[in-house]
Amino acid sequence: MGSPSNPFWTGWFDQGILPGEPGNAVIDGHLDWATVGAAVFWNLRKLGPGDKVEVEMPLKRILTFVVTHSASYPYNNAPLNEIFGPTDIPNLNLITCNGVFDRTTRNYNQRLVVFTRLAQ
Repeated sequence: MGSPSNPFWTGWFDQGILPGEPGNAVIDGHLDWATVGAAVFWNLRKLGPGDKVEVEMPLKRILTFVVTHSASYPYNNAPLNEIFGPTDIPNLNLITCNGVFDRTTRNYNQRLVVFTRLAQ
């Protein structure tokens, strides 16, 4: 999954499903950006169970998702099937960087995933 080219944009995993369809839709965004500081998902870590996330779909249709839980994983060892894999439930998983920034590799050592489920 690639990263957005702008600190204030999000990216949808286009090889997956659309938000609102059964399965795990995935959207990622930057935590921060060298020239601007806090980026689009700076506050993602503040979301907790029960919090709501709204996604604007085409034709201004708003989908509401509810946070079920969050987890942080080593950037190269996340449970890909849990994040991207199939399910009968419409989920939306949000991903951003987390942990410690390594200036040599220009990468954080963790990924934060916020798991949400479509509100009924």
